[in-house]
Amino acid sequence: MKDYLKILVVLLTVSVFTACSDDDDALDSEKPTIMLNEPENGEEFEIGGELHFDIELADNQGLASYKVEVHSNSDGHTHSVVKQQEETPWSYDQTFQITGNPLTYDAHEHIDIPEGIAEGEYHLGIIVVDAAGNQEEAFVEIMLGHHGDDHDDHDHDHDH
Repeated sequence: MKDYLKILVVLLTVSVFTACSDDDDALDSEKPTIMLNEPENGEEFEIGGELHFDIELADNQGLASYKVEVHSNSDGHTHSVVKQQEETPWSYDQTFQITGNPLTYDAHEHIDIPEGIAEGEYHLGIIVVDAAGNQEEAFVEIMLGHHGDDHDDHDHDHDH
């Protein structure tokens, strides 16, 4: 009788572990994807203007949210000898919920760039999370400044 009991315990244990491993196969472990159409790496934006981006998101099971993050790429020192800047670096952090958990989602946003922020290199990051909690991120470097003030390279012709 003891042998039957041992066999029964072993069979129950094996079936419990088998059932758990089947559940593991059903879990979504695939990260979502990000296609960052705009802005391009190194693109310049005017302080006081607006930053626009266009992204395409996709996932095998369903998308839940995406986050847009902008932060300065400076390390606190300045290379400018023309003027001393007392402006502070800009940061932006906004999460957007994606309702209905679609497999694909196109996002086009316009973000106001405030006046009085420090010019320079910034990172624009997109972080997307799918319905299972998997996450992917993509970053590009952008330039923020007053581009009309002191640039000699401009796009229009002068008639003399």
